[in-house]
Amino acid sequence: MSKSKSRQPARKTSGSGKSGANGVNKQASAANKTTVKAGASVSTATEEKKPAAKPIPAASAATKSLPSTPVPGKAQTRDAAKYERRQAERQMRYLAQRRARRTKILAWTIGILVVLVVGGSVGFWVYQTHQPAHASNSTAAAPYQEPVYDTSYPPVDNVYCDQLEQSVEHIHVYVTMWIDGQQQSIPQYVGIPQDQSGNTTCFYWLHTHDSSGIIHIEAPAKEPFTFGQFIDEWNQQFNNLGFPSQLLLNTGWTIWVNGKPYHGTLNSIPLAAHNIITIAYNSPKAKPATTYAWNGL
Repeated sequence: MSKSKSRQPARKTSGSGKSGANGVNKQASAANKTTVKAGASVSTATEEKKPAAKPIPAASAATKSLPSTPVPGKAQTRDAAKYERRQAERQMRYLAQRRARRTKILAWTIGILVVLVVGGSVGFWVYQTHQPAHASNSTAAAPYQEPVYDTSYPPVDNVYCDQLEQSVEHIHVYVTMWIDGQQQSIPQYVGIPQDQSGNTTCFYWLHTHDSSGIIHIEAPAKEPFTFGQFIDEWNQQFNNLGFPSQLLLNTGWTIWVNGKPYHGTLNSIPLAAHNIITIAYNSPKAKPATTYAWNGL
């Protein structure tokens, strides 16, 4: 009995000794776990008791509208895009207005130019229609000049007398003349002087071969001749061939060219190819000639 009692305490001591340091560590670990669990519980309780954070108030409408307050992030990008679009729209409207103004100015300019051109054309047409038929723009002397062939027959009104008939310009006109109600003929050989033997001395560029009323225009250059040059030639060099003094009058004559009234003077009547000329002095019953059988002339 005494032996077993003495052995029991020894076993207890021995048990504690077996655990040694490991036993102490196990106890510390268990204590730590308990502490951690207690701390976690306390932390959870503390967080549950802690009040929730207050929400941050959104910016007011007045604050958003202020241009000086930049809006961060996407809001700022949208505002910038809107501003750029507005600027682009303003620019487009401005350019469209400029184009409209330019188009309007161009349209007005073109309209004025058209009016001026049309008005000028109409005015010129009216002026031309009131001009004498086939009237020459100038009654000035022909510019063509040449040496005088025969000094006895010098140029008259710049119409020369050549040795032969010329052919550079070779045309004919027909003239009917009325004086005091009677038809008068233009005599033969006006413009063709002859010597005492009846030989032709020279040929003026304007002349007659017979009394048919045909005036021959045969010149070395194409010139705008007039009936006034023929009158001067007839009066100055061939007055003895029955030159009528009425041809020197500027008034009292009624004139037709190709059947139409001519409002110019005797001197300005053009001697154009195949013109049919009727002149009447103090002859109210005279009628204009309208046709002539040229027969190759």
